[in-house]
Amino acid sequence: ARIADALPESARSGRVLVLGFEELMYAPLALGVELERRTGAEVRFSTTTRSPVLAVDDPGYAIRTRLAFPAHDDPADGPGTRYAYNVAGAGFDAVVAVVDSVADTPELHAPDGLLAQLAAHTGHVLLAVVPSCTPECAPEHVSERSRMLPEPLRGPAFSSYAPEDVGWLLQDLSDVTLEAPTEEREEAIQSGGAHYAESLPVEYQPSERYQELFHAALDTSAARIAHAVGTVTETVLAERSPRPVLVSLARAGTPVGVLMR
Repeated sequence: ARIADALPESARSGRVLVLGFEELMYAPLALGVELERRTGAEVRFSTTTRSPVLAVDDPGYAIRTRLAFPAHDDPADGPGTRYAYNVAGAGFDAVVAVVDSVADTPELHAPDGLLAQLAAHTGHVLLAVVPSCTPECAPEHVSERSRMLPEPLRGPAFSSYAPEDVGWLLQDLSDVTLEAPTEEREEAIQSGGAHYAESLPVEYQPSERYQELFHAALDTSAARIAHAVGTVTETVLAERSPRPVLVSLARAGTPVGVLMR
């Protein structure tokens, strides 16, 4: 109600953008729904983001315009640039920026901050601040669940990697039949008898010719990849720790930690 009352009369029947703050989306969206219910405004919702995207002012392109502004929530990873897309040039009569209290900082109100950037592209900017939830730190202790967790799977029994190089935080399903021919999978899925995630296609077995192409490509790119891995390794060691622990998704390919080591 306070936001609706604060809107100028011209915006009550115009276009209003409720702009969330990165992952703070639910509360701004709920405010937008209520604002539309209480006024005759056409309310739209979006949120700021850390992700840089190329903006192209073309009717067939999704991201038409971009605002860039400094981070204003004292992020743990240091200062950086944040973005708001499709605000400039969208013809909003008012923008309601919703942030939590930890993000209501001098940087937000700075001449190059988010509020100033918004004010250049709309007639009215409102700021709504919701309280931040900062849970108290629980005392450190090892839970019973942690003691019950199984040890990571290691080679040579589970993989070809040396046990000191890689630990697999997976469940061993070697004894479970997971693969099925495409025809059987499609029939089961189309008939509603199974979900596509309940089975895997039969793994492709590379031919000798395929193996030759693979090794030829590997030879061609080995030096370039080695140089890139070396650059990443030196950066990680310089910026993080002399003994970092790296986590890779369990997908095809060599875990990056193995290459770096």
